[in-house]
Amino acid sequence: MRILTFIVLGLVLFSGCKKDSSNTPGKVSLVAPAKNSECTPVQSDGDNSSIVRFNWNAAD
Repeated sequence: MRILTFIVLGLVLFSGCKKDSSNTPGKVSLVAPAKNSECTPVQSDGDNSSIVRFNWNAAD
Protein backbone atom coordinates (compact mmCIF):
# COMPACT_ATOMS: atom_id res chain seq x y z
CA MET A 1 0.00 0.00 0.00
CA ARG A 2 2.85 2.35 0.82
CA ILE A 3 4.54 1.77 -2.54
CA LEU A 4 1.26 2.40 -4.37
CA THR A 5 0.88 5.71 -2.53
CA PHE A 6 4.39 6.80 -3.57
CA ILE A 7 3.76 5.80 -7.19
CA VAL A 8 0.48 7.75 -7.33
CA LEU A 9 2.08 10.76 -5.63
CA GLY A 10 5.01 10.61 -8.08
CA LEU A 11 2.67 10.47 -11.08
CA VAL A 12 0.65 13.44 -9.81
CA LEU A 13 3.81 15.50 -9.26
CA PHE A 14 5.25 14.51 -12.63
CA SER A 15 2.08 15.34 -14.56
CA GLY A 16 1.75 18.72 -12.81
CA CYS A 17 5.27 19.81 -13.75
CA LYS A 18 5.15 19.60 -17.53
CA LYS A 19 5.70 22.81 -19.45
CA ASP A 20 2.89 24.48 -21.36
CA SER A 21 4.36 25.83 -24.59
CA SER A 22 1.25 27.85 -25.47
CA ASN A 23 2.09 30.52 -22.86
CA THR A 24 5.38 31.62 -24.42
CA PRO A 25 5.28 35.21 -25.66
CA GLY A 26 6.50 36.27 -29.08
CA LYS A 27 9.52 38.43 -29.78
CA VAL A 28 9.50 42.15 -29.17
CA SER A 29 11.03 44.48 -31.74
CA LEU A 30 13.14 47.46 -30.77
CA VAL A 31 11.92 50.71 -32.31
CA ALA A 32 14.33 53.26 -30.88
CA PRO A 33 17.26 53.62 -30.77
CA ALA A 34 17.83 51.98 -34.14
CA LYS A 35 20.26 49.08 -34.41
CA ASN A 36 23.92 50.18 -34.50
CA SER A 37 23.02 53.82 -33.89
CA GLU A 38 24.16 56.13 -31.12
CA CYS A 39 22.09 56.15 -27.93
CA THR A 40 21.31 59.82 -27.32
CA PRO A 41 20.67 60.52 -23.63
CA VAL A 42 17.33 62.09 -22.72
CA GLN A 43 18.68 63.43 -19.46
CA SER A 44 22.29 63.68 -18.35
CA ASP A 45 23.49 64.00 -14.77
CA GLY A 46 27.05 65.17 -15.38
CA ASP A 47 29.68 62.64 -16.40
CA ASN A 48 28.48 59.85 -14.10
CA SER A 49 25.05 58.85 -15.38
CA SER A 50 22.61 59.37 -18.23
CA ILE A 51 19.06 58.30 -18.97
CA VAL A 52 18.48 56.69 -22.36
CA ARG A 53 14.91 56.04 -23.52
CA PHE A 54 14.18 52.76 -25.31
CA ASN A 55 10.97 52.09 -27.27
CA TRP A 56 9.77 48.74 -28.55
CA ASN A 57 6.68 47.13 -30.07
CA ALA A 58 4.74 44.77 -27.81
CA ALA A 59 4.99 41.00 -28.24
CA ASP A 60 2.11 38.95 -29.63
